[in-house]
Amino acid sequence: MRAVPTLTPEPLSATDRAVLRDWARGGRRLARVLAVVASVAGLGGLWLVVHAFSLPPVEVLAARAVAGAALATAAVLAWLRRRARRESAVPAMAALAAGRKTVAQGRLDGVQVAGARLRYRLDGADFDLFNLLPDHGRSQLSAGRPLREVLAPTAQTVALHWVEDGQGRRWLIQLHVPAWAPAQPASRPAAAADRRAAGRQAFIAMGLLTLAILACFALFSWFGGFERRDMHAIGLLLAGVWALLMAVIVLPTLLRAQRQTHVQVLRGPVVERLRGRISSGKTSVDAHWYRVGGLAQAATGFDATLRPGDEVQMEWLTRAHAPPGDGTLIRVQRIAARH
Repeated sequence: MRAVPTLTPEPLSATDRAVLRDWARGGRRLARVLAVVASVAGLGGLWLVVHAFSLPPVEVLAARAVAGAALATAAVLAWLRRRARRESAVPAMAALAAGRKTVAQGRLDGVQVAGARLRYRLDGADFDLFNLLPDHGRSQLSAGRPLREVLAPTAQTVALHWVEDGQGRRWLIQLHVPAWAPAQPASRPAAAADRRAAGRQAFIAMGLLTLAILACFALFSWFGGFERRDMHAIGLLLAGVWALLMAVIVLPTLLRAQRQTHVQVLRGPVVERLRGRISSGKTSVDAHWYRVGGLAQAATGFDATLRPGDEVQMEWLTRAHAPPGDGTLIRVQRIAARH
């Protein structure tokens, strides 16, 4: 008789609930950031519209063009804020309220990317699941991110854990290979080298933000036409935007690195490797994730050559009792290649 995958309903575990809460929290946090930036862009656009009436005729057109771009940006950001809540907070809370998940277990014949979903074939049956992938730490989960590549342990018995969001969509939250040894967490006190490694990306982001703001000021100056007092006002406005972005994006990372006291370590086999694209300014860059201990962990900027079955050690700078994956990833090291 041909084998068929087993489907078992189970209550949500503590790990499942933590993932879903992180998903909902990340959607709310993104919505707040978008609301602040949209407000700044909208107020800046309105200020330019009002101020344009006091400018010479030659400069009015430029001021109105900039104001229109600012107001359009504010409108787009407001729309993105609504979508962030709809795509993250609402389905996550629905899955939490249901309190149950489904575990499908069977031989993995293959997996392929199907748009924003992953199509797993267990014992000849297909399961289409949306993914939940962290952008950086576990508290910044992106829902349904389109992927380009997925490597999973075919010919192995796997267990897929998913939840439904009340709209008929299935979200993969854990993936295990029961025959493999489970990942082992550990913890140690943080050293100065760990904090330097955690702050490196924040300093890079600080430099890029500063260059972007200076470029905007230079562009205004070049297209000019503004009187000196107007350039002072534009400079103050851009300085305010720089300070706001620093306070929202960069400064929390630096302060968090100084407050965090421990390094959380996760060591175990790579169950799955995923590759896609994430936004980086006005462009997008390759990003990849490793699924270790059932959960997907963001590993962009680190070794992208690990394969399912390789034993890896991942380290995060975070607080004393945080779970692995919650914090700033500082190291990814292959311990042993698969046999």
